[in-house]
Amino acid sequence: MFAASQQQPGSLIILDLGRSTGDPTSMIRALKAGSPKRAPLLVGFYSHVDKELERRAREAGCDLVLPKSAFTKRLADILVGKV
Repeated sequence: MFAASQQQPGSLIILDLGRSTGDPTSMIRALKAGSPKRAPLLVGFYSHVDKELERRAREAGCDLVLPKSAFTKRLADILVGKV
């Protein structure tokens, strides 16, 4: 998926920051490294207890970082662009 997003960037990418494989902060930095005008909106969600992961995602450039519960409640608005 990551390679595909670099070839054809979308306007929105949703990341599960707590997934067990890979480094989400490196992925965020790589996705944001291109032209600012072409960079997609990055929305990441995490377990509410992992404040360190939240901090690292924000520092890496994730546009919106939410605990899973808030992400679930706001998902419909996120998908239609009401971020």
